[in-house]
Amino acid sequence: MRAKIIYGCAVLLAVILGFGSRVFAERLPEFVSSHFGDALWAAMLNLLSGLLWTRLKLGLALLLSLGSSYGIEFSLLNYSSQRIYIYI
Repeated sequence: MRAKIIYGCAVLLAVILGFGSRVFAERLPEFVSSHFGDALWAAMLNLLSGLLWTRLKLGLALLLSLGSSYGIEFSLLNYSSQRIYIYI
């Protein structure tokens, strides 16, 4: 139970930092403001897999979060290419 609380707090921290990176984007360096949200999203996805499956082995949790991250990114890539095709 303690691990779930720690993972939950870390997920909330990642969400708050992500919102902060969008709100204060003009005050941050350009590289940080353009890439920090994506890095936090990937970290949050990993933390969410740890929150949901706390007893999972580390390697399996890594493969699960990496696979779901790639799956979501490829589905977004497919969705954006379909939207470009529709607008052209």
